[in-house]
Amino acid sequence: MVDLLVIRPADAYETACAWKIAIEAETEPTAIILTRQGVKNCTHATYDDVIKGAYIVGHEEDELEGIIIAAGSEVSLALEGQKKLFAMGHKGVRVVSMPCTELFDAQNAEYKESVLPDRIRARMAVERADVCVIMIDATEGFTEQDSKVAGIAHDLGKACIIAVNKWDAVEKDGHTMDKERKKLMNDFSFMSYAPIIFISAKTGQRLDRLYELIKFVNEQNSMRISTGKLNDVLAAATARVQPPTDKGKRLKIYYMTQASTRPPTFVCFVNSKDLFHYSYQRYIDNQIREVFGLEGTPTRYVVREREKNGKKDYK
Repeated sequence: MVDLLVIRPADAYETACAWKIAIEAETEPTAIILTRQGVKNCTHATYDDVIKGAYIVGHEEDELEGIIIAAGSEVSLALEGQKKLFAMGHKGVRVVSMPCTELFDAQNAEYKESVLPDRIRARMAVERADVCVIMIDATEGFTEQDSKVAGIAHDLGKACIIAVNKWDAVEKDGHTMDKERKKLMNDFSFMSYAPIIFISAKTGQRLDRLYELIKFVNEQNSMRISTGKLNDVLAAATARVQPPTDKGKRLKIYYMTQASTRPPTFVCFVNSKDLFHYSYQRYIDNQIREVFGLEGTPTRYVVREREKNGKKDYK
């Protein structure tokens, strides 16, 4: 799914406020379209333009899901746009009729974040953060909302910690913490890199450790590894487990380098993208983590093909 937020501002103040929303919320995979006095001064834009723009920005292969915020006479246009999006297969788009004065604070030129949907507000909050502490209520356990927020943090490449609060209110024996840890590792299987800590805000239990963890995972998220050290690990990993083959063609990983941080992003140069299966990428990632840590941070891999004499090298 791709989140969609469409705002049609009515005057200059509201345009400025809407632009601020765009700056703070325009993170993949959110598609934000501003019309009329919005982006590029589209004073004569129609909802057909909005739909076309949303379809392009939102990635054609994905289904759009989100809201169209409209006011006054714009509501009927928004509903027309919703119908057209529905016909195109985007059935998760809904229209919110809201006076602009409720959405924007013209005096301070800022949006009223409290009126935005939870999903949009959560994404904005995560986008502003360096470290995300996914707080679990020990008395309630894992919820769907916890999963959604964690998914946003993971997709945006943020350093993460899973903190189980109200641990003092749970009846425990010698195995309670281990059982809960295993359960959470299963619930958050998509972010197995995130450390889990059991705390109590009421009693202060392990709060000092939580602050230490926040600093630690932030450093891990911004870690930079030299190309030489990376390729030493790569050589050892490929020697231990041979790269996969398919119909007599073997994957070759020539070298890798780190392109950026937050999150650590690695570029791998190979003879064939198709042969570099996800399972082997995960193996390489595990080997890198075993040596360098990278605890509490997701990683990204960019795979690029490099040909030899204009042909792919499988020998």
